[in-house]
Amino acid sequence: MKRIKYIISFVWLFFGACASDDVNVLEDVAVRGGFAQFVDVDSAEEQLNHNLLELETLSFSTEIIDPNNNIERYSLTITDVIQNQSTNDFVVIEEFPGTIAFDFQMIRDAFPDLETEDIDLGYTFEFQAVIETPTGIYTGNTPEFNPNSEAINTGGNTNQNLFLSGLKDAMFFELGFFLPPPDPIRFTSFEEPQGFGAGVEYIKDGGATESEDLINHQGEPSVDYVAVGSGAEDEIGFDTQYVDTGSSGFTNEEIGVTTNTSDVGGAFFDGDQGFKVSDSDGNIRIQFDRVEVPEDIEFSGFQIYVYAAETGFESNDFIRLSAEVEYATETSTFTAAEISDNELEDISGKWTVMDSGLLTDVQAYTVIVEIQSSSNSEDIVIDNLLVYKL
Repeated sequence: MKRIKYIISFVWLFFGACASDDVNVLEDVAVRGGFAQFVDVDSAEEQLNHNLLELETLSFSTEIIDPNNNIERYSLTITDVIQNQSTNDFVVIEEFPGTIAFDFQMIRDAFPDLETEDIDLGYTFEFQAVIETPTGIYTGNTPEFNPNSEAINTGGNTNQNLFLSGLKDAMFFELGFFLPPPDPIRFTSFEEPQGFGAGVEYIKDGGATESEDLINHQGEPSVDYVAVGSGAEDEIGFDTQYVDTGSSGFTNEEIGVTTNTSDVGGAFFDGDQGFKVSDSDGNIRIQFDRVEVPEDIEFSGFQIYVYAAETGFESNDFIRLSAEVEYATETSTFTAAEISDNELEDISGKWTVMDSGLLTDVQAYTVIVEIQSSSNSEDIVIDNLLVYKL
């Protein structure tokens, strides 16, 4: 063990003693290199994740220090990652301790073509520090080591930053955005209707291909439900129809509210029941009760979770989420999402959310889910329909 330590020490001394002044060895980086640190990392991290609904209030301010006491000039380059555009000297500090401070207006000034509505959950701004010291210019880039030796660093950085796996302090950081969790206006997770387990089928009244309104039968999975309350904690009702699509239709299949957890990997997304469609060979159309949006709510939307069986799906298999959306002066059909064919295979074996995204100034929603399955192995289960506000 001691022998290994001696060898390592020898290698370090060799490179420290023999490297010329223009080679950026580890001593250069650790002792003479430029590096800036956040005084309060937790505060910086919190400010770098901003509420997407409150862009105009975006404000970042945090103190940074010069641990090596040699920074002559610190500047930040901001990059709009989506548009691939950069602006140098976004923030410049020449005295330490100093403060990095900017707001949303400064970001807009840096990118004049940036529109507020362009910014969504995937938007990111990167900040890259450039530090000037008496011995050179250093950045937050990952060090580049000489391939012949890990003891020679050919790119500027400092020892404190060398092995960081998380936030790289004030050398390199990113600004991202989040949406707060949705607040339910109304919902259903199919807990109140009567559900049945594996093998219990719904028997259709009309012919196999006859388009018709499906009604509940004693001892069979529920396909309709009349709400018993109007509060936010009460489940909304729904009505199911079969719509002929030119396929073979069905007479009896596992369609309706189910308690069979084996169809969904062992657990429903919420509660103990969901709504299953299997081998319908036509369009099963589930229309949910109309939900009014409170007058003081600007942002709202709707979503549902879907679980597709781990099997092959055919080109005419799909699930579609839409709604009749009522505004002050008009009502329009809005299709939030559709998953079909190979896309169903891509999401199979796990719960996947289908979401409308945020809509503004909506007065009411009537949500509709349409499902078509062409085989009794091609199960599609939905759960936790939510009309929400933010």
